[in-house]
Amino acid sequence: MRLILKRGGKLREVEVETSRVVNGSLLVKFNGIDTMTDAYGLVGCDVCSISEPVHAPDSEEGAGFAGWSLYDQHDRLVGVINGTLDRVVQPLLLVCDDHGKEHLVPLVEEWVLSVNPEAGRIVMSLPEGLIGIN
Repeated sequence: MRLILKRGGKLREVEVETSRVVNGSLLVKFNGIDTMTDAYGLVGCDVCSISEPVHAPDSEEGAGFAGWSLYDQHDRLVGVINGTLDRVVQPLLLVCDDHGKEHLVPLVEEWVLSVNPEAGRIVMSLPEGLIGIN
């Protein structure tokens, strides 16, 4: 299981290696967090969501959209896709703009105008004001 942790506006994806209840509290071991010093670095993080990969159409299994560029209907670069968050209604794209701000963009099929796997480019018709919401 993968989780998204947030601290100070920065997101970090971690994968649960093991978990168990100890004295009424949940003790979780994450992959790659192997020392107490590493674990203390996660103290105070908010658990934002559970992340499941969303795979790019017509691509190899596991490729996903990470690293792709997202453009709006006016051919303006919105940002680079850092990953996806799976949701019941539709996935959310985690998009980082050129100022380093991260935006959540719903991957609504009706909004997708074109997908170019060779160029790593998605063009979407985004509602006015969506990028400023987050």
